[in-house]
Amino acid sequence: MANYQLYLVLSILLILGELFVPGFILLPLGLAGLLTSLVAYFRPEMWLHAVFFICGSGFALLALSRFKDSQRKESTPGAGGEGLIGQVGTVVSHPEAGGPPRVKIYGDVWDVVEGSVSASEMAAITAGSKVKVTGVSGNKITIERF
Repeated sequence: MANYQLYLVLSILLILGELFVPGFILLPLGLAGLLTSLVAYFRPEMWLHAVFFICGSGFALLALSRFKDSQRKESTPGAGGEGLIGQVGTVVSHPEAGGPPRVKIYGDVWDVVEGSVSASEMAAITAGSKVKVTGVSGNKITIERF
């Protein structure tokens, strides 16, 4: 069996192993193995295979960690509504004059507590405006202009 075939078989086993092992550690190694098998098909030098596998694994793991960090930052912080305090949201609807707006924060739409915003601020808040959460009362929030 040629080197590139061995790398290819091991890569496929690593990628399939990812289905059974949590944590996304085998997938980057399997992808680096696929890259190594491609290099091994054209170049027989073993040192080159090692370099490509190590560098490919490192880059794949780095990219995965960056992706996981970005996903973690986009998730809602804190537990329950208390994690919303201080967060910035976007007004998605502003009902009839005098009615409270609805605010979208992290994909969830929240009702604003009636009377939590002064009449002058309410006039300045329109759909698409950015607001900051100042408090949580049950399933409603209090806001201020951002």
